[in-house]
Amino acid sequence: MARTRPIFWEWRGNQTEPDWWPRLAVRDGDWKLLLTYDAKRVELHHLIDDRAEAVEKNVAKEHPEIVARLSQLALNWKATLPEKPKHDCISSTPAK
Repeated sequence: MARTRPIFWEWRGNQTEPDWWPRLAVRDGDWKLLLTYDAKRVELHHLIDDRAEAVEKNVAKEHPEIVARLSQLALNWKATLPEKPKHDCISSTPAK
């Protein structure tokens, strides 16, 4: 069955941008948008043409309307999340 609604991700690790990004992502249909919390850094990938999400195939500048729509979806979704995750949702395994 094909997905009919967007899927969202948030990464809350303790490293900070610019090296540890994105903080948010949304996939809607064949489009995937990666962005920072302030949406100043974005990448847009058309997954049919770019399954690997290659940086050089970022099409954000060619599709500003899709970037705006997906950014708003991601930021609206983020606003519904709790300030901090519940303690029992956090892995206790140290990163390697």
